[in-house]
Amino acid sequence: MSDGLLQRSVCRLIDVARKLDKANREALSLCGLYLTQLDQFAYASEVYVKMGDIKALVSLHVKAKTWDEVLDSVVYCITCSHIVPECCKGDDESLWGMGKFHHVPTKPT
Repeated sequence: MSDGLLQRSVCRLIDVARKLDKANREALSLCGLYLTQLDQFAYASEVYVKMGDIKALVSLHVKAKTWDEVLDSVVYCITCSHIVPECCKGDDESLWGMGKFHHVPTKPT
C-alpha cells in the first residue's frame, strides 16, 4: 500500500470512528483493530478510550511497547474502580504525591 493511500485510509477510518456512537461497540472495535494493524496506535487508543475498553487499551500499549501508557491505563482503571493499592495511599511521599500518574486527574477518596 502506498504512503498516500495508507494515509487516506487511516484518515477515513478515524473519521468513521469519531462519528460513531460509543454504544456501537462492534464497529468501534473493528476500527480499533484495523488501526492497530496499521500501526496507528494513537488513533487506536483514541477509539478504545471512547469505548471505555481498558483491556483493549492496555493490550494496545503492550503491543506498542509504550510502558508508561500501560501503567497509566492500569492506574486509571484502578482509580475508576475506587480501588487504591497500598503504594498509592498516604501523604506526599506516595506515588500520587510525586505526580507519577499524570492522566489521573485526582486522587480517589
